[in-house]
Amino acid sequence: MATFLDDCLPPEGLFESREALIESINAYVKPRGYAFTT
Repeated sequence: MATFLDDCLPPEGLFESREALIESINAYVKPRGYAFTT
């Protein structure tokens, strides 16, 4: 069975807009070498 790192998913939260959600995700994943695009 695969194991996942403790920080494989961004923290949960409530966001005012889709843009705020994407900005939050990208702030979390950028230092890890990833980006979220639509």
